[in-house]
Amino acid sequence: MSSFYPSHKIYASNGTTLLYTIEDVMERKPVLSQTIPDFITYENLRSSGELQVQGGNKAYDMTLYARLHASDYTGLMVELETLTTAIPINTNLYLKIDKSNSTVDQIKVKRLSIDVDTTKGNLRKWCYYTITFRCLSW
Repeated sequence: MSSFYPSHKIYASNGTTLLYTIEDVMERKPVLSQTIPDFITYENLRSSGELQVQGGNKAYDMTLYARLHASDYTGLMVELETLTTAIPINTNLYLKIDKSNSTVDQIKVKRLSIDVDTTKGNLRKWCYYTITFRCLSW
């Protein structure tokens, strides 16, 4: 029996053009996409009670903690630059995460930030980072 490792791929807004594959993901929060229902409440000012109107789902943040690898510092900085340019800020994207060999969790996202973790790795061959996405943002 072979081990299954999920891939984390970023696609353009058309859902078919692969822009980047995030490798070596060590932590994902939350683990799967979330459904957080939203509603609007109208309170009655003259008597008791309220009226709730169902809305859509709330947006939420997803973070991936991963690492980059290269043979030297220059190669590592090229990898980091490739990551930041391939996944642009304020752009409609799809994050597709494998749930099994045949199913994929497909989430509409926009990239918020990429934070390099300078407490781990040596920034010569390894670079640990956290990338944050805003899910259901478009």
